[in-house]
Amino acid sequence: MENISDLNDSISKAFDVVITSLTEETLDSSAIERQFNELSEQITDFEGVSYPHFIEHRYRFHLLRLGYYEKMKNEEKRKKEEKLLLKYTSLRSQNVVKETFIGTDQTSNNKTKDDSESSWEIILNLVSSLVQSQNTDQITNTLKKISQLLISIFQHPIQTLDQYYLLQNNCKNVQSLFETLKVNELDTVLEENNHERVNNLDLLIEIIDLVLNSLENRQEYFANILLSDLPHLDEMLFHNIPKTEQCITRRHKEWVRLFHSDKHRANPVFDELMKHINSTRDRHLSKVHSLCAKSIVVQNEIDEGHKHAELSMTFKKRFKSGGDEELNVEQLEKLFTFEALTAFEHYRAALKSLGKMAHNEADILQRAQILEWMALVMRLSGKHNIEAQLYIVAAIYIITLLGMTEQLYQRLRKLQIALEKYQGLARNTITEMDAAASSNTNRELILCTNPKLSSREIHDETQVFIREAILRKCVVRSAQIVDLSVENQFGVDSSFQTSTGRYLQVRGILASAFLPLAAEFIIAGGSWMWNKIVFKNDQNRSSVQVLSDEYPIRLSLNKLMEDAVKFYNNEEYAKFIQDLSKSYYQDRQLMDTKLGSETISVEIRVDQLIRPLLKHGFRADKIAHLLILIGEVLLRGIDFADPTRKNPEHTALLEQSKILFQGVYDSEQLSKAAVQLDERVQKYHQLKITKAAKKILASVSEKDIEDSHEAPYSDRLAGYCKLARLNYAIACLLAGGKDNFERCKQSLKILKSSENTYHDRFFVIPDERIQALEDLLSAFGMDDDNTNLANPSGMCTIASNITVDVKNIRYLKTDLGYRACNFVEEVDANSDQLIMLPCLVPGELGFNCEMFIQYVSEKYSSSDQLILELLHQERVSNLSEWAIKFRSNKKIFQHRAYLPLLSAFGNIKIQPCDIIQDEQYGIVFEASHPVIDYVPGRSGLRELFVVVRGEQDHISCLFTLVPIEITHLQWQLNNTPENHPERAVILLRIAEHYMNEAHQNDKQNHLAALIDWQKAQDYYAQVLSVKEVATKQHLASAELGYCKCLLKQHRYSRINERLSSGDRSWSADVWLVYAQAQRNIGEYKIAKYGIQQAIRLEPLNCEVRREEKAIKMKDERIQVNERLDLSYNFPGRSNEKPFYNILSIDGGGIRGVIPAIWLMALEHKIKRPISSLFHVVAGTSTGAIIAAGLTTPSLEDPSKPYQAYELVQLYRAKAEQVFSRNPSFLSRVRASLLQESKYVDEGRHMLFYEYFGGSKLSNTLSELVIPVVKSGSNATDIFTRRASRRDLTEDSLLTEILMCTTAAPTYFPPYRLKNTVYIDGGVQANNPSMIAYDHILDIYPNCDKNRIRLLSLGTGDYVPDPLNPDAGRNLLFWARNYQSVLKVLMDGPQNNIDLHLHRTLGSNYYRWQIWLENPIELDDFREASIDRLVDLAHGHLEEMEAYDNRHRLGRLIEDLRSSS
Repeated sequence: MENISDLNDSISKAFDVVITSLTEETLDSSAIERQFNELSEQITDFEGVSYPHFIEHRYRFHLLRLGYYEKMKNEEKRKKEEKLLLKYTSLRSQNVVKETFIGTDQTSNNKTKDDSESSWEIILNLVSSLVQSQNTDQITNTLKKISQLLISIFQHPIQTLDQYYLLQNNCKNVQSLFETLKVNELDTVLEENNHERVNNLDLLIEIIDLVLNSLENRQEYFANILLSDLPHLDEMLFHNIPKTEQCITRRHKEWVRLFHSDKHRANPVFDELMKHINSTRDRHLSKVHSLCAKSIVVQNEIDEGHKHAELSMTFKKRFKSGGDEELNVEQLEKLFTFEALTAFEHYRAALKSLGKMAHNEADILQRAQILEWMALVMRLSGKHNIEAQLYIVAAIYIITLLGMTEQLYQRLRKLQIALEKYQGLARNTITEMDAAASSNTNRELILCTNPKLSSREIHDETQVFIREAILRKCVVRSAQIVDLSVENQFGVDSSFQTSTGRYLQVRGILASAFLPLAAEFIIAGGSWMWNKIVFKNDQNRSSVQVLSDEYPIRLSLNKLMEDAVKFYNNEEYAKFIQDLSKSYYQDRQLMDTKLGSETISVEIRVDQLIRPLLKHGFRADKIAHLLILIGEVLLRGIDFADPTRKNPEHTALLEQSKILFQGVYDSEQLSKAAVQLDERVQKYHQLKITKAAKKILASVSEKDIEDSHEAPYSDRLAGYCKLARLNYAIACLLAGGKDNFERCKQSLKILKSSENTYHDRFFVIPDERIQALEDLLSAFGMDDDNTNLANPSGMCTIASNITVDVKNIRYLKTDLGYRACNFVEEVDANSDQLIMLPCLVPGELGFNCEMFIQYVSEKYSSSDQLILELLHQERVSNLSEWAIKFRSNKKIFQHRAYLPLLSAFGNIKIQPCDIIQDEQYGIVFEASHPVIDYVPGRSGLRELFVVVRGEQDHISCLFTLVPIEITHLQWQLNNTPENHPERAVILLRIAEHYMNEAHQNDKQNHLAALIDWQKAQDYYAQVLSVKEVATKQHLASAELGYCKCLLKQHRYSRINERLSSGDRSWSADVWLVYAQAQRNIGEYKIAKYGIQQAIRLEPLNCEVRREEKAIKMKDERIQVNERLDLSYNFPGRSNEKPFYNILSIDGGGIRGVIPAIWLMALEHKIKRPISSLFHVVAGTSTGAIIAAGLTTPSLEDPSKPYQAYELVQLYRAKAEQVFSRNPSFLSRVRASLLQESKYVDEGRHMLFYEYFGGSKLSNTLSELVIPVVKSGSNATDIFTRRASRRDLTEDSLLTEILMCTTAAPTYFPPYRLKNTVYIDGGVQANNPSMIAYDHILDIYPNCDKNRIRLLSLGTGDYVPDPLNPDAGRNLLFWARNYQSVLKVLMDGPQNNIDLHLHRTLGSNYYRWQIWLENPIELDDFREASIDRLVDLAHGHLEEMEAYDNRHRLGRLIEDLRSSS
């Protein structure tokens, strides 16, 4: 491996030479070609050494060379390089470079780290040159070079987690620095009105976008690298950590932060990777839990700890000898540290596995021994000496809990010797140590254990020592304080300047920005550079001081703070407290130090400190800092050196310190003040952008503006809150007692669970320190919640406060064995829980809110025991109050009291369960309470399983079981050897079962069917994975089934990739799937070829002939190029049981062209306008434009509405007018900075007025329904023609209503109509079908529900993850801020509408929808995108006509003709 390492280093340097040449202002073509040739020769030498490395370097070489020839505009060589790059891209995916791990991945990252370090250094040098740049051209050229260099950096391979974190940290820091540059350059452009410098600003924005987008691409590249080598995925995911429960869980959280869909936009690659990550984690945890006996668990962890401790000592000996030929000193240091910490994790796992302390000598000795080993390896690591001492102290403490025996005493003496060694003390006499202890307040901590003392006295002395140790070693003391004052000025000029100039102090950012580079000159020189880097704009302006009564108060407070800071930094804590107790104005004080006749007392009220300081302009983060300083001083104790009075009691000071620390993180005043200051700073920038900065902003100083560039004030305050919470935990630990220990435990738990943010650099709270405090708590008898106690039976209930990924649980354990789970769904506490049931337990009635309320109200009385329990839980007095509350909060799984009612209402037998640890299958479900069976009859009986954790009252998840026959097949599968041919047969039978289930579910709800398609696909994949034992027939069936599942999941490109790779004999069914996939991606010529091959093999196959018809219909499409000659006769009401027709059109922006095409086809086939075919027409957002157009008299001929043809032309010709941007560059910059709407209203409003003019809602020819949402709430409002005719105040211009319903968040601003602000109706009712259905029942209350027909038209949907159909669907709707918008979007019962209407209307419900393979955003008005949408719309009609004309398209046309 030495040869490989040397060659890699040599090639990396050669790459750097080429990259440096490419970033020069003037390119020397001959020199660059020579460098490329030399680099190529070096790479060729690698081919015989390591082929994967050779391929990796070749790939990078051709990628770089391609970019060079593109820049040189050499088309011939560019095409040649493009072909070579394609070749090596393919080879690279087959030959992934494997990392060589030597105990840790630290040494394996050196190559990539060194490779990128030099590039980051070059970037820094280029940035430093900006300081000397005197003109715009120099700055522009330098920024371009930086951009080119960043592009080259993002070509480096990412193959380990550490490599990705290194790249991520550098990117975030560079982004922060350039954001600061952007703000300063924007100020320069605006203040100097220098529009030549707009280019600089534009380049800065491009660089920031480049960093963000490239990091996202690298993240996806990393995910693909991991997925490309599944056999070694386990090694890559969990290779360098101890296999303990805590370490596995911790590493899993790191992967979750990187790839989970909750953290990022939905990405199918990430979702696929997360499945493998979760599965690998569960497999490791199952191994950890498989050791059933506690003694085996403990001994196993101890043995592992010994093994790694020995390795650490071996590496450390080699380190002390100065390294050797194999490993240098730096590598050895990393290795012995890693092995020592790994040993520590195993010892800690052993200690946790012992469970609660037994208080017998054997148990105490074993614990003390393990704690001593933990201390040993902590010290061995070379970085955790403080924690090592704390573990020795914990061991001493538990030994003193029992009466002293000879064996315990010998152990105690051994621990004392170890502690003295760790403290670096010589073994002196007890008297000498006592003397040393009393002579110096800053002494080393010394535990004097006199063998003549009793156990009680030793125990008491140990407690005093522990207190001192915690105070000295654990309290995070604030560093040297510089400033706590407030600027004593009340207004400044337009740039908030002082005479010192406009330099931004960003030392805090820079100090950690390039930390990976580890170069001192970067920190020292770079800090000076960034303080100057405002592109040489040195304009000195005088500040304004407004003298008032406030001025002397601030002056006095500032003097108070200045003195307090000085006293604190000098460790004169008594003077610090006395100074803060002085009067700052008249008789006002921040705190009070009272001198009694015998004692001194300190009185502090948190509000007394916070309120006046906020009032007089002090920042919230500085106030929080001050509170922490005071609390820290009180925690340590104060010596006022008053010979006549006693110092304050430590217990009193301890309680006051707890109140102060708690006041920091519980203060709403501080939180509110920090947020308000952030808003004022943002307002300042907004005023700068709008050139209104001459307005005075009270209480915002230039220092505040400058500090805000380093971190938002709310983030600064959050950092202080973390520090305060840690010190609060320590104070509780020192106070002692069960309640205080519990508070300490909870505080530490919160600290552990809180994620670090980019701005947490102000305070670093070591994880090891928190862990050591937790272990001390454990020694005091407060066991960690996450302790996994081994159970002799191999099974234990998992504590309810431990988070479990329930979707990975596969089995229910019963008395008769195990049953496989079919569908596991977590309960969302924030959504309508009633809509979850149809997917789990489908039934004819459905689960409608009003039906449930009616059932409960009619069947039960308020005195019924079940109802009394329900009313008690919901805190209402009667069923009427309950009904009102339930309508607004449909949470049937919030209380167990709902379960009997649900059982009776839904004909469901409900089994409560809990989650347990099982020896055979790891984590499983198990019945925990008697079955709830209130089913009135046995017919149609269904089963539902609910999970109730421990003694909790709410239900956390629901699941069902696979049918008995599938369970039987599963057990057959488990008992069949891996290499047995029968496995393929069983797997195919299970896959076929899910295929049949999917076909049945697809008739009612496509989203529900996707889950079964995915399950079937997984089982087909398992068949294909056992190629060695499966027959050719079985493999062919599995391949066909796999492709059919992809087809049903709309993964057409994957089908093409799969069928195009490899040689196989294709059947007619395979050719059919291939043709269907090609048709769906628009490749009709290839589809024709595929279907002809299928016909050649099976000419009488009906499915093949139908597909042939669908493909041929492409050539027979009727093009509508002008208005049609239609018969205008509008629907009326018949007294002889009429049919009531409803048309509903979804929202979806530009994708509205899809339903417009469909409606154009209906008008062409039926020869009647849409308004004459439907009694009610409803539309949301873009659907409302279509609905209004089809029901409103045209301006050219008021007797006739617009035709669908004209609306199709609107989408083709006028879409760009709808999505119109502000023409001003600075306005667009402002929108980007302030996250304002992407588009303006003017173009949209002009278009609506052009089509609808002065037409009002009451003028429409059919009943029109348009939903909107009130801004700032989830309340849906509805505009209807009926309401506008009944009440003239409800009648509005259609142009105004359409402006409201199309005001899509993040795209358009909210729209005000009659003193109410509205946003897009799609936020709550993107599919308005249910609203339209309820509206027709309101209009015709006596109509027969069986005679209602509803045509619901979608605008295209996208499902990235079939197992989680809702995830990522917002990609179709929202451009930015998608996380906050998604919550609002999903609050409405969107997903249940299709299923509910299908069950309510049966065959009279038609839902037309296109399922997109890739998302098309609502503002994608490119001609190619619109053409693709038009083709998809026509293709869907052709497929309906070719495949099931009588059931969908043909029957609908007959129905509409007969009812018109």
